[in-house]
Amino acid sequence: MKKAERERLAADAVLQEPRHRAELFKGSYDEIWAENSPACKCRAFVTGEQTGEDISEEHDEGAI
Repeated sequence: MKKAERERLAADAVLQEPRHRAELFKGSYDEIWAENSPACKCRAFVTGEQTGEDISEEHDEGAI
């Protein structure tokens, strides 16, 4: 890909929002996130299931 085309695509990607790219992702997912690609530093979109856990700083002597 030529540099000019790569730069044009990178500029277009900045204007995109996750909802504009939903048709690209098949299957089920909780959310689409906009991130920067570690490879090319351009805007990218990823999907996944949003999970979490509670982390407690309290120490319980009886806990394993």
